[in-house]
Amino acid sequence: LRAGVADVAFRRTDFLNILGDAGRVEDSTGAAPFEWQIATSGNTSVEVFSEGQAPPIAGAQTYKRPSLSPFYVRGVFGWSGHARDNNAKRGYYESLPTIEAALTESDVLKKLEDTILNATQDQGIASIIDSTGTYAGLSQGSVSQWASEENNVGGVLTLASMQDLYEEMVSPAGGSSVPRGAVPTHWLMPVNQVGNYVSLGGSPGAANAAYRFRSGDVMDLSLAQKGWTGMSFMGLPIMTVSGITSTEIYLIDVTDMAFIVHRSVEVKPIVGNVEMDQFQVSIGGALRVNRRNHHGKLTGVTA
Repeated sequence: LRAGVADVAFRRTDFLNILGDAGRVEDSTGAAPFEWQIATSGNTSVEVFSEGQAPPIAGAQTYKRPSLSPFYVRGVFGWSGHARDNNAKRGYYESLPTIEAALTESDVLKKLEDTILNATQDQGIASIIDSTGTYAGLSQGSVSQWASEENNVGGVLTLASMQDLYEEMVSPAGGSSVPRGAVPTHWLMPVNQVGNYVSLGGSPGAANAAYRFRSGDVMDLSLAQKGWTGMSFMGLPIMTVSGITSTEIYLIDVTDMAFIVHRSVEVKPIVGNVEMDQFQVSIGGALRVNRRNHHGKLTGVTA
């Protein structure tokens, strides 16, 4: 009985899927590095005036230019000449080239997912969505708006901590003295924090299990879970992203970010020993966050 190959390796790419579903995976245009303009202050000539008053000296916005270089991820698969011979004679359960190419591509995409979630500068959201440090060549030390909201919970998850982060993100006064006025679209949580959020609902009949909501609205706290989908807080969906650090929660505007593909997934032969067929699978790009201050996170949340 030949039932195919059962893939038991963990290869989920939750964050890439979210970006893809939102249409936020884009091809690059032109050569790297990727650059864009940000305006960091308003026109200083704006004023209240009276009839006959002479106009002020012309002002202008203050501009900065972030610059972001792509990174690359790759994997290599291959087989010996003897394996090639056996495969040609149908000596294996399945076609080795087909399986290896497909699964190595999955491995490369999983490595890409891990990379855009890690804390490496200019690569992962743990570094990009942060209140300190440099991203795309700009530092919050020189451009105050170039800082994400970062709140240290220092204990168990509470609705108050999530509420505070949301308010700071949407408020024109902002948090950390940085005006934001963001329009968040998603909460991103690791699996364990999704469980902690569900637990905030308490047991049926308990005082903290009662939440007010308008007739016809979706209820925020899902006690049934239903596969851990359909939950929301402040009207924003809670998305499970398995690769996020277990003690962190993110509040993002997915329309403000994109993974820019500079090299689409490609499979290229490695020329060498004729008795060893080898191929490189690679992809290149970068996660671009246009407005760093429109994203935030909770840290130090008890796992």
